[in-house]
Amino acid sequence: WQDLGDRVTRPTAGAGATSAARPTATIGAPPAAPAYGSQVSIDLGGTNLQNGVVQFEFEDGQTLAKTVGGREARATAHNPSTGRYIYFNIDDAFLYAKDSAVAVTVTYFDQGGFEFWIDYDSTDLKATEGGIWKQTPTPNRLTGSQQWMTATFVLPDAFFGGRQHNDADFRIGVGNAMLYVDGVTVTNLSLPPVVGPDPSER
Repeated sequence: WQDLGDRVTRPTAGAGATSAARPTATIGAPPAAPAYGSQVSIDLGGTNLQNGVVQFEFEDGQTLAKTVGGREARATAHNPSTGRYIYFNIDDAFLYAKDSAVAVTVTYFDQGGFEFWIDYDSTDLKATEGGIWKQTPTPNRLTGSQQWMTATFVLPDAFFGGRQHNDADFRIGVGNAMLYVDGVTVTNLSLPPVVGPDPSER
């Protein structure tokens, strides 16, 4: 997270947004550490609303701002690769390079009949490239209900050391299809649960 540079303050689309994951510091005082509790999240749209999570563009991780089902979202877009992805980086103050059990909840629009999954930076040395690209064993299949839905993936051996492309900790993978994602929440399962707001309806 510390190495994100201008990616932290540059929204995926739109202008004038600042990262909710970087608190304002008082002149002459050391910067305050973010207090996230057991969850961090991001609300995706024309301008992403970040709370400890950054989404960024990459060669095989291009996205488009869309409005579908009454909500703003970002959708996987065509790219030169055979797959489509959405990349995410977690604030190091929340979790960094530590064997942890986390849950990733994805709010998506159920349109189509394809599957999506999570590739994450893990401690599993048997996974691709020594654990950097571990795929969740059970993908989530869309059913075409034309409703906003949530899918939760439990990652029992997350590492989140920023070892994926451009310091990413995980990515949503979808193959060659357009997946609409409204929000992503990451929960550290070793910490007490928190009660948060319902998924965005903006």
